[in-house]
Amino acid sequence: MCKKRKIVWETKNVNILKINNCGFKFLHTWGNDKSDDYREENFTIDKIFTDENKDRINIELVLGMIDFKIGDKVLIPNWDVPEEMLKPRTIIGFRTFKTSEDNSTVEDGLDIITHEDISGDIVTVPYIRNFRLLIGSIRKFEYKLGGLEAGMKAIAKEKGISNFPKKDVHKIIGFLTDTGSRPLILFSNYCTQWFNPDFLADNFEFIDSSCIKYHKLNVTEPNIDKIKHQTGDHYLYYRRDRNSDSETTRIVRVENLQDNYPEYSCVDDYGYLYRSTKRTMLPRFGFITPRYTDNQMRRFGYYRIVENGLGGFLRIENEYASEWTFRRSENWEVY
Repeated sequence: MCKKRKIVWETKNVNILKINNCGFKFLHTWGNDKSDDYREENFTIDKIFTDENKDRINIELVLGMIDFKIGDKVLIPNWDVPEEMLKPRTIIGFRTFKTSEDNSTVEDGLDIITHEDISGDIVTVPYIRNFRLLIGSIRKFEYKLGGLEAGMKAIAKEKGISNFPKKDVHKIIGFLTDTGSRPLILFSNYCTQWFNPDFLADNFEFIDSSCIKYHKLNVTEPNIDKIKHQTGDHYLYYRRDRNSDSETTRIVRVENLQDNYPEYSCVDDYGYLYRSTKRTMLPRFGFITPRYTDNQMRRFGYYRIVENGLGGFLRIENEYASEWTFRRSENWEVY
């Protein structure tokens, strides 16, 4: 007899009033913070550590908080080797160093060092380079949340859920809990769903290992080619400066996928919106949010938002806020 699971999610308040970039240039948000306390020349990497042991970092975002410590369970998105994205890892340390080539002695880089929980393989994740945060390059997760847990198998009960056809079986890998809003469930097909109890109960059947049915279900082999690109996704863009012959990494967001000429946007170091059209898709960056059909996207419409690069965002009316717009379900607002 299968245990019936009740899916619950407790609404949490999110501090969305204070915008403090801690001196960093966010690769895809506001550029430099102009406050005196966080001007780049007065800032050091040491300020993000919570104590002298340097076993925890804490950075305030527009929405939510970046908070990593030794012992945290994490997942690392890697679209070049997608199966690596599904391997739980544990943070075992942090490393600070100087990345810029000028004469300054200030450390402006940070790596997060992890080991893979099963094999023990060490993986070092670049997280800060030249005071630039690669938000989304490593994600906090949990094995259990609100009545569901990693290892459970999921079958869609309804048609029309992108990348979750009713004939397929998927396994829960874990729950991304650092979005700043609702968590995201990561499945074995590299896709996600928002942790929305009503939607999940109506549209999915979840089976745990106590059920006889569980052991008769084979998990569907994932096919990365079936995951469509979607407005609002993040990509890596390597931009070379012709004068200095230096290369700058940017996390950009796709704004327009029409006519086979994807249009990308990012905010530069000075807070200005930069747009660029390319003939090809750039490399994916970070875990993706749920996929939607074209009809669903048209129904959702466009909203002006401030995002945190982790899936969470704030819908805004402020005329001075970010000019970026992309399609989002109105159920995706911060809760």
